Amino acid sequence: MAKLLKTIYRLRLLVFVFAAYTVAALIERNIEIIDAKRVNSSYFQTVLDNKFQKASASLGEINQLIINKGIDDFISDHAEKYYDLFRSDGIILLAYFHGELKFWNSNILPLQINGLIDESGRKVINPGNGWYAVTSFNPDDSIRLCGLILIKHEYDFENEFLVNDFHPDFKTFSEVELEFIPNGDENIINDPDGEFLFSLIEPFPPVYGTFFALTACFFHSLAIILFLVFLYQSFFLINFRSITGKNLWLVLIILFLLAVRYLMLETGYPQAFKSYSLFQPQHFAKS
Repeated sequence: MAKLLKTIYRLRLLVFVFAAYTVAALIERNIEIIDAKRVNSSYFQTVLDNKFQKASASLGEINQLIINKGIDDFISDHAEKYYDLFRSDGIILLAYFHGELKFWNSNILPLQINGLIDESGRKVINPGNGWYAVTSFNPDDSIRLCGLILIKHEYDFENEFLVNDFHPDFKTFSEVELEFIPNGDENIINDPDGEFLFSLIEPFPPVYGTFFALTACFFHSLAIILFLVFLYQSFFLINFRSITGKNLWLVLIILFLLAVRYLMLETGYPQAFKSYSLFQPQHFAKS
């Protein structure tokens, strides 16, 4: 036991190298886990599909009530049922009768909403305060029903009350952006008919970059420095029988360091340095 402890003491720098590397690896693993949860397009699609179903079901009910009761009786006797739908699910319902907006369940929309909805082919609109997915149908020439599903708030300025974030049901970081031009097959969101709505674009650098990446960089750097110190000490502490052996050991160390550096360049290790904003190219590029 004493011999083992003595050996560990002699190799204490290598023990510290292993410990620092382990901590850095655990932090990077934590980053990967956060990455997996940061943009979950499958979950996002499922939530949006459910909202489309709820909006369509509500519009169907409203259509039947208007047909059976008339628009005025619907508004006076049944409209209140739908007022909480925006607060709970981010769904806005609009009912037009003979081209005039008669019912809406939220006052959050600006006045120019009519023109935006009337534009052909617009499945996602931004009336000035956020992005909404649109579903609508015209049961007859006199009635037009529209449902707007809040995807993400987007304001000209932010404060403690106005925040550019996704509806909470989507569980998506606010830094994720929406891309409305198809670009590959990654993180694509479709409407219920399977047609493209938008893509979810992950932010870079990641939202956690400043803290996690900096911490991982610190422990990676510590491991590298301690390993170099270990090599330095081993070079001067080993009793070589000849100058040739000492030179050979020096050459082996240099070759080893070159091989390690080559592998780092090929594999991109450590990835934490790429996540930390200090090492992004915009800090070094010249215009």
